Amino acid sequence: MEDADDPVVEENSVAAGVPPAPAPSLEGGAPPAPADRIARLLNQASEHDRAGRLDAAAGTLAQILAETPEQPAALHMLGIVTFKRGNQIEAARLMERSLAGAPANPLFHRNICEVYRVVGRYDDAVAAGKKAVALATRMALLSKFLDNQVTVLDELAISTPKTKDVVGLLKALGLSGSSCLLTIESHDANVWRSARNIPKLSVSPASDLNAYDLLQRKTILVTKGALDLIRSGKFRALNSKDEAKQAG
Repeated sequence: MEDADDPVVEENSVAAGVPPAPAPSLEGGAPPAPADRIARLLNQASEHDRAGRLDAAAGTLAQILAETPEQPAALHMLGIVTFKRGNQIEAARLMERSLAGAPANPLFHRNICEVYRVVGRYDDAVAAGKKAVALATRMALLSKFLDNQVTVLDELAISTPKTKDVVGLLKALGLSGSSCLLTIESHDANVWRSARNIPKLSVSPASDLNAYDLLQRKTILVTKGALDLIRSGKFRALNSKDEAKQAG
């Protein structure tokens, strides 16, 4: 995580869920639709923020919130601006309101995790960090399903470590030669020993799965048991107050 005076911000992602602002028409015409207007103002606020014009950014965001008081992206960006202006308590309050309207946005959870850490709300930081990891992982896995890059196995049982058994499985599934992440329900020494010498293949128990590992592999091979755990959101994340304090 970043230092308190440089909060976690990815400006290009802060307005997630808001359509890009269309180019203005040279021929005039009807005023922009509300969603277009919000997108334009969010882009303006983001530009002000990146340039360090925090008062201007806050003013632009206030225009959005005057029209739509619970607009999630505007609330969250205003929370970031407020954090940078030194009011961490109000920043947390604004970000909590943004999450009420967009609870499935992993970036929102990631950012509020940092704010909670700075203000000493370590239990809340841990919970937000875990939620961010789980949501990002689910989104990464969903993208793999949408791209037809996931193969689901009923089960994978290896009684004795044999590399040729895993090689044969990959060949039968048409996965030989491509980078692949084999995701199993829990750590299995026989599976790991059978797979460790196969190029471009890595093994992960469901509890250790994360978005980075998913997106680094072209294909995913997952057991049904592991998939059930993934759906339950049981991912590795910060798991103690001390980890939240020391993250950075």
